[in-house]
Amino acid sequence: MTKKSLIHLIADRLQENSLKKPHIETIVETTLEVFIDFLAKEGRIEIRDFGVFAVKKTPERIGRNPKTKETAVVPARNFVQFMAGKVMKERVGRRKKS
Repeated sequence: MTKKSLIHLIADRLQENSLKKPHIETIVETTLEVFIDFLAKEGRIEIRDFGVFAVKKTPERIGRNPKTKETAVVPARNFVQFMAGKVMKERVGRRKKS
């Protein structure tokens, strides 16, 4: 799913609502920006029944170039981990395989 397809799906579900696609686009963009800013500052977002986004840190380590076998320091970095909530796990678990 892309951001554009998300906006179209929301617009389709809110057909009788007064929100138009440009408004929905602004809401989606703002929501995603808020998520990113909050994760950068606080490190965790929990949305009940949906899931938890959490910033995790990998420590600095020694890596190896597979071609030259030369070692190098791989710096520590942050990454975002997502853990699905109960409702999401249940719905996705019932999904028919194609």
